[in-house]
Amino acid sequence: MRTTIQLTSEYASNLNCLFFSPSKKVGPFYDLINYIFNSCVLLDDSSTINEQYFGSIDIVFVRLDDKTQLDSCESVKKIIKILRNSNESLLVYVIKSNIKDVDLLRKINESYCFDGSLPTPFDRNRVYGFLHRILQRITTLKDLQAYVQTLEDQLYIPAVTQDTKHKQKQLNKQKADRQQNDIRFTQTDKISAIEFMESLDDAIIDKVEILSDELNEIVNILYDMEEAEADKAFGYIPSVNLVIDKICILVDSVGVFDVIARAFDSLNIFLQNLTMAELSDLDRKSMFVAMLLAIISDLEKWINTVFISVQTDNIHYFDASFSSNIKEIENLFGATYEDDEDDLEFF
Repeated sequence: MRTTIQLTSEYASNLNCLFFSPSKKVGPFYDLINYIFNSCVLLDDSSTINEQYFGSIDIVFVRLDDKTQLDSCESVKKIIKILRNSNESLLVYVIKSNIKDVDLLRKINESYCFDGSLPTPFDRNRVYGFLHRILQRITTLKDLQAYVQTLEDQLYIPAVTQDTKHKQKQLNKQKADRQQNDIRFTQTDKISAIEFMESLDDAIIDKVEILSDELNEIVNILYDMEEAEADKAFGYIPSVNLVIDKICILVDSVGVFDVIARAFDSLNIFLQNLTMAELSDLDRKSMFVAMLLAIISDLEKWINTVFISVQTDNIHYFDASFSSNIKEIENLFGATYEDDEDDLEFF
């Protein structure tokens, strides 16, 4: 059986990272990260990044020491913003000792909109254990995206006489038509996170905090589900459905996320009707778990972007992503094929 260190190194060997440190003394965190990742770009607060890396960076590590002035790292903030625009799944983790002060945490998050912090002081086994969890999730999401792309390529193959440009136009039109006809993709007027948060009361914030904790628990349940036999895996569904219920309650109580509400109502109904037999296929069960993990990842980013960092001009940025991922799950269990071969659908 492979160890956590071996698995973590395997995940990292297929991923690229950026390591920001304001000083030249990078320390043991950089040494380990640079050793196991496929590539590790090292920057300081005056560096720039080559455009060739924009679409390839999977994760950013920001090392802060006691002398770091958060307001002086504008170039790094711009780089992270560019990387986020190139990769909506980008993760940002902070490395800083004694990071227990709430005000300091808030300032760091306002600067970098981080997804978490690495355990300090440096302990090789703890760092490997922490990286194992987050790199496994990145790898699962990338595998899911590749799987979906492969299926779309297989399902939408026009006549071989068509040229490439016409084929791409046809694919884009098919996708646009599907989304236009699916009410869950209906777009809503833009509202900034700041404007949105000013309209909420404390009761909503409490629900968000509780939901955040439960999402972490659901991730562990999903990993257990992936390893379990069909009967035991099916036994985890009520726990997942309970959290989906709470998501529905939360978005309904807010009142402005109509698209998300319809998407999760649909997922709720789907999970209630799921059967044990449908989880007996190991490959399909594995993909089902991967898709749910992708949804959880989107939820975590949605909560962080809208409710915590409050750093988006459009709180509906994730609406289409939720709808697409949930539609993929429904299609995985039989809603994909129609009588007419030309009407095959997959998101």
